[in-house]
Amino acid sequence: MCLDLVAKHFALCSSDTVTHSESPCRFTDGEGTSWLFLPKPGEAEEDGPIRQEEEEDLSSLLRIHTSNSKWRINSYNKSIVTHPIIAPLIREGQATFDMLYTMSLSLRSWTDKTKRIPADGWYVEDGADWFAATMAHKANLVAFEDILVIRNATSSEVGGFISTLRDEEEEEEEEEEEEEEGSADQPASQRRRRVYVSDLFVFPQYRRKGLATVLLHAVYERAGPSKEQALGAADPTVICLTVFCENSGAVAAYFKEGFKVDGIVWVIAA
Repeated sequence: MCLDLVAKHFALCSSDTVTHSESPCRFTDGEGTSWLFLPKPGEAEEDGPIRQEEEEDLSSLLRIHTSNSKWRINSYNKSIVTHPIIAPLIREGQATFDMLYTMSLSLRSWTDKTKRIPADGWYVEDGADWFAATMAHKANLVAFEDILVIRNATSSEVGGFISTLRDEEEEEEEEEEEEEEGSADQPASQRRRRVYVSDLFVFPQYRRKGLATVLLHAVYERAGPSKEQALGAADPTVICLTVFCENSGAVAAYFKEGFKVDGIVWVIAA
């Protein structure tokens, strides 16, 4: 699951983000959109109704959140769609809802592969400067995310880019725990790490050339340990991402890469 990293990504898009609460995660970005990420319920509750004792607090939160003209809610519990505060807004056309797959790929499964997709006529390089100049409204991300671009070797035109957010807080916490316990049995290269693909985009004129796959593979190679390390790791690096369920082409492409579906997020927006 990577909804916490999704929240972190959107909060970092703007330097003007205002945080309202951390649990549940709620903030307003620099463009005035309020975001709410509801925590994952217990396994038994994921598809069930919201418990009665939580209803009053949730209703109060939703009233406050939806009072803004622009807002988004992300929840693992589909009952949010039929909540008394939300359902009328959807029914009256004041809000829409979509479904996102959260997907993940263990780099162990990828390093087991021998086939690599060649980038004939293209090369991948650091894209921070290009991104800051081209995506000015998201330039703040350069300080927090890793950005790669793929360029044409002849024209130097950028064909697409990929941005990723590492789960740095989790890594730092694990390092602190290891130091406190004085354990050297599990080196950093063998701990589970998450790398969230926050954006993967190929310009229309360069699509169907395999560039997205090349960018993904570049992320795999930079994010994970070597093949030998990964094969010996109990929990190797995991690449995670989200994709709209209705985007069947992208979903199929990720399945082909070896990604699996971890869960569904319900997205309501106004």
